[in-house]
Amino acid sequence: MNIDEIYKEYCLKIAPLHMHQRSIKKIIEEELKNLIEYANSIKDNKFASELPASVDNFYFYGARDGCAKLLAFKSSSIEEKIKMTVLHKNKQYQWILAEAYEIYEDFLQNIYAYMGFNNNELWPLSDFGTVTLKELKDKDFEYFQKQAQNKKDIPHSILSKIREILPYYSEIEIKNKLNKNIKLIIIMIEKFRHIIVHKNGVINDKELFIESIFQKAGLLNNGKYDKDLYYYISGFLGKDEYHNIIVLLEFQVMPELPIRAEIDPLNILINILSSSVYAICEELNKIVKKVS
Repeated sequence: MNIDEIYKEYCLKIAPLHMHQRSIKKIIEEELKNLIEYANSIKDNKFASELPASVDNFYFYGARDGCAKLLAFKSSSIEEKIKMTVLHKNKQYQWILAEAYEIYEDFLQNIYAYMGFNNNELWPLSDFGTVTLKELKDKDFEYFQKQAQNKKDIPHSILSKIREILPYYSEIEIKNKLNKNIKLIIIMIEKFRHIIVHKNGVINDKELFIESIFQKAGLLNNGKYDKDLYYYISGFLGKDEYHNIIVLLEFQVMPELPIRAEIDPLNILINILSSSVYAICEELNKIVKKVS
């Protein structure tokens, strides 16, 4: 694989996630529209308003007798149905972000494998394992992929090496036309992915969680950090009863406008990953062309 092929593979994997988000958004908006229309249709009917919007029984089958056992009974009001629908959408968005980050990690492993395969001197000796220099000449790209996957502290060990080899990438991680700290945001996404996969998207302690992001990014100075970056991270966390939940739902801005304008947090974060991928490939291609 070359740089362009690795980049194309990333694009082909990440594009369906954008499509999946659009599908979810369309389906949920239609469902919410129907729920709201139903709520409006019964608001003046006292009898109908007091009835549950849905009644559900959930069963499983016992291993001993094979008979159905009541797992739970759930009666939901229209307000609860709307709330559950919104939370379900957010849950779907969380998993899209987790998958996007995993695709990003795959890219880093592949690009690092290419670096070692194309120029053995770009890898530290520890990355080659027990193979000898003589044996190394006969190793194919798949060998380097496997070694890259076994590298410790992925993705940070790989990104550190990329910054060392591509100093301009290191610069634009912090100063760029996006006006975003790409390094910090990718660390945030990594931690979001861990919370989504292992903690159901729920953070135990918001302040400690944000502090851990600053610490890993090297931006925690004697317990102090940039307030603007703090509020940026906080913007992806819920408020009030949802203050400890990662929230990636779109929200409307400037409702006074004749057209709907909204901010899409999930799309913003996936685009940051793609910006990092593009910049790495762009800078690495410059080095390869110089050498050739």
